[in-house]
Amino acid sequence: IKCNVDRSNLQSDINAVFNWSKLCLMSINLSKLAYLHLGNRFCHHTYLCDSVEITRHPEVKDLGVHVSEQGNFRVHYNDFCRKAYTISA
Repeated sequence: IKCNVDRSNLQSDINAVFNWSKLCLMSINLSKLAYLHLGNRFCHHTYLCDSVEITRHPEVKDLGVHVSEQGNFRVHYNDFCRKAYTISA
Protein backbone atom coordinates (compact mmCIF):
# COMPACT_ATOMS: atom_id res chain seq x y z
CA ILE A 1 0.00 0.00 0.00
CA LYS A 2 1.78 3.10 -1.20
CA CYS A 3 -1.03 5.67 -1.31
CA ASN A 4 -4.71 6.29 -0.60
CA VAL A 5 -5.68 4.88 -3.99
CA ASP A 6 -4.07 1.57 -2.99
CA ARG A 7 -6.07 1.61 0.26
CA SER A 8 -9.27 2.22 -1.67
CA ASN A 9 -8.44 -0.56 -4.13
CA LEU A 10 -7.77 -3.01 -1.29
CA GLN A 11 -11.09 -2.11 0.35
CA SER A 12 -12.84 -2.64 -3.00
CA ASP A 13 -11.21 -6.06 -3.31
CA ILE A 14 -12.33 -6.99 0.21
CA ASN A 15 -15.88 -5.94 -0.69
CA ALA A 16 -15.76 -7.94 -3.92
CA VAL A 17 -14.63 -11.10 -2.11
CA PHE A 18 -17.38 -10.67 0.47
CA ASN A 19 -20.04 -10.14 -2.21
CA TRP A 20 -18.75 -13.15 -4.15
CA SER A 21 -18.98 -15.30 -1.02
CA LYS A 22 -22.59 -14.23 -0.48
CA LEU A 23 -23.42 -14.97 -4.11
CA CYS A 24 -21.94 -18.46 -3.77
CA LEU A 25 -23.77 -18.99 -0.44
CA MET A 26 -20.47 -19.23 1.42
CA SER A 27 -20.09 -17.54 4.77
CA ILE A 28 -17.01 -15.71 5.97
CA ASN A 29 -16.25 -15.92 9.67
CA LEU A 30 -15.89 -12.21 10.33
CA SER A 31 -14.52 -12.80 13.83
CA LYS A 32 -11.47 -14.54 12.34
CA LEU A 33 -10.56 -11.83 9.84
CA ALA A 34 -7.21 -10.19 10.50
CA TYR A 35 -4.54 -8.40 8.59
CA LEU A 36 -0.82 -8.13 9.01
CA HIS A 37 0.89 -4.86 8.09
CA LEU A 38 4.42 -5.19 6.76
CA GLY A 39 6.50 -2.03 6.63
CA ASN A 40 6.02 1.36 8.23
CA ARG A 41 4.05 3.34 5.64
CA PHE A 42 0.29 3.88 5.80
CA CYS A 43 -0.02 1.60 8.80
CA HIS A 44 -2.99 3.29 10.49
CA HIS A 45 -6.01 2.50 8.36
CA THR A 46 -9.24 0.67 9.07
CA TYR A 47 -10.52 -1.93 6.62
CA LEU A 48 -14.06 -3.26 6.82
CA CYS A 49 -15.83 -6.41 5.73
CA ASP A 50 -19.63 -6.21 5.85
CA SER A 51 -19.29 -3.16 8.13
CA VAL A 52 -17.14 -5.15 10.58
CA GLU A 53 -13.65 -3.82 11.26
CA ILE A 54 -10.84 -6.16 10.23
CA THR A 55 -8.40 -6.15 13.11
CA ARG A 56 -4.70 -5.60 12.73
CA HIS A 57 -2.45 -8.18 14.37
CA PRO A 58 1.30 -7.89 14.98
CA GLU A 59 1.62 -11.59 14.17
CA VAL A 60 -0.57 -14.06 12.28
CA LYS A 61 -0.53 -17.81 11.74
CA ASP A 62 -1.42 -18.93 8.25
CA LEU A 63 -1.18 -22.50 7.03
CA GLY A 64 0.66 -23.39 10.22
CA VAL A 65 3.35 -20.72 9.83
CA HIS A 66 3.69 -17.73 12.19
CA VAL A 67 4.76 -14.46 10.55
CA SER A 68 5.35 -11.17 12.35
CA GLU A 69 5.04 -7.52 11.27
CA GLN A 70 8.82 -7.42 10.98
CA GLY A 71 8.58 -10.12 8.32
CA ASN A 72 10.47 -12.68 10.35
CA PHE A 73 9.60 -16.14 11.56
CA ARG A 74 10.99 -15.82 15.12
CA VAL A 75 7.65 -16.75 16.75
CA HIS A 76 7.32 -19.74 14.41
CA TYR A 77 10.86 -20.86 15.15
CA ASN A 78 10.39 -20.49 18.93
CA ASP A 79 7.10 -22.40 18.83
CA PHE A 80 8.69 -25.16 16.75
CA CYS A 81 11.62 -25.47 19.17
CA ARG A 82 9.29 -25.49 22.19
CA LYS A 83 7.25 -28.34 20.71
CA ALA A 84 10.39 -30.30 19.78
CA TYR A 85 11.78 -29.86 23.29
CA THR A 86 8.48 -31.04 24.82
CA ILE A 87 8.52 -34.18 22.67
CA SER A 88 12.15 -34.99 23.43
CA ALA A 89 11.91 -34.33 27.19
